[in-house]
Amino acid sequence: MHLSGIRTIELVEHLKVNRYSYFDVSLLLNYNLRATHTISYRKNLIWDEGIDNLTIKWQLVEFLEHYKNANWIIN
Repeated sequence: MHLSGIRTIELVEHLKVNRYSYFDVSLLLNYNLRATHTISYRKNLIWDEGIDNLTIKWQLVEFLEHYKNANWIIN
């Protein structure tokens, strides 16, 4: 089974429209594996908490560059 999702830029646009809302999203990895993140956009930063409970505060440009080829599913 092949999963498709939204590109990182589309995720960022969704976050900007839904400011201050938290979303559980899955980063699609190879072989249909997923990495779950809880993510939100506030104070002009993307707040990204992974399954390791580590929260990264990304500048938009940094997030877009880091995940430029990624696909996501909003859970």
